[in-house]
Amino acid sequence: MEDVEWQQVRDRRLRSDFRKLQELVRNSDFISIESMQGDPPETYVLRFTCRGVARPGILGPEYSEQHRVLIQLPTEYPTKPPRMRWLTPIFHPNINEEGTWVCVDVWWPSKFLDDLCIMLGRMIQYKNYNPHNPLRGDAAKWAIEYAHLLPVDKRPLRRGVPDAEFPESFEIRIL
Repeated sequence: MEDVEWQQVRDRRLRSDFRKLQELVRNSDFISIESMQGDPPETYVLRFTCRGVARPGILGPEYSEQHRVLIQLPTEYPTKPPRMRWLTPIFHPNINEEGTWVCVDVWWPSKFLDDLCIMLGRMIQYKNYNPHNPLRGDAAKWAIEYAHLLPVDKRPLRRGVPDAEFPESFEIRIL
């Protein structure tokens, strides 16, 4: 009985996240759903078309405007955080080199998938980073040395919503 109730709660949450994500995509020039699996969706591949750093480069950063991330919602979601894996190169202090670990501060069940996507986009743009507690030391060193280049993309991810209006609870805290 308890498993059935949990599944109903989880399904409602997955459907709510899907609706919120669809609304975000409708209101963003930079975020799209490339694919999804499940009914309701439990796995997404999202595409971000904002400017980010793919590699540090020899003569300067190698920028990319195509970023893809796989997001999987585990059986225990939303009590357990989503699993993420970058499918394209990304050079960021708070994302490991393999793209399998992303520092998202503390996960709470009250956080929603659309807010997570905004946070990921802000990380791509280097509006959200913490070089003092990195998962990737070379990217942290680069971010400190080239802070004058950051953010690499100043455009808001959601049309008509300035960056200051996004929830700070998802940001990486610089201490």
